[in-house]
Amino acid sequence: MRGKEEAHDYRYFPDPDLLPLTLAPEWIDEIGATLPELPGERRKRLITTFHLSRQEAAALVGREGMADFFEAAVALGAPPKAACNWLLGDVLKSLNRRGETIRQAPITPEALAELIELVEEETISGKQGKEVLERIFEGEGMPRSIVAAEGMAQISDTTELTRIIEGVIAAHPKAVADYRAGNAKILGFFVGQVMKATKGKANPKRVDELLKRLLKA
Repeated sequence: MRGKEEAHDYRYFPDPDLLPLTLAPEWIDEIGATLPELPGERRKRLITTFHLSRQEAAALVGREGMADFFEAAVALGAPPKAACNWLLGDVLKSLNRRGETIRQAPITPEALAELIELVEEETISGKQGKEVLERIFEGEGMPRSIVAAEGMAQISDTTELTRIIEGVIAAHPKAVADYRAGNAKILGFFVGQVMKATKGKANPKRVDELLKRLLKA
């Protein structure tokens, strides 16, 4: 049996009752805009728009709902890199432990954006941020409410920390002399004393900066 190889082999005939179909370019563009973004295209856009690495973009796009969640959090003000790090780090760990996707979990883009803001503005430390994240997953509410209810906010005010540090320095003259004599390790002792005086609420970064400056005086 001879196979059909060319169009004319099928003996097509034009139908005189069918009018030519002309599609307007604008209509084609409109339909194209409604089509879902392909994974490869989305990865490229995340890399270009948010300056993510290929691995980060692939990880977000490759997990159900993760890229949508990421873009929603960024739209609410979360820095793209921070949002990506939290999602692919501690958030993903919690999801894996619970056997959930991001769409099933109790965390929202609003909650993540708020949590990142608290850490970025140093209201809480990164370690405290992880604790707050776990509480969010337990359904305890929004980050600021959790921080306020538990009194977790760090002391970052320079004036208040300076007053506390000056008190610690005045109470330990020998340790001050040892530090000024070259014993840099004793700085840890002073940090510990400040943290004790503030019940662990002092901003460690600010404490370290202020101690080094005040101990030189």
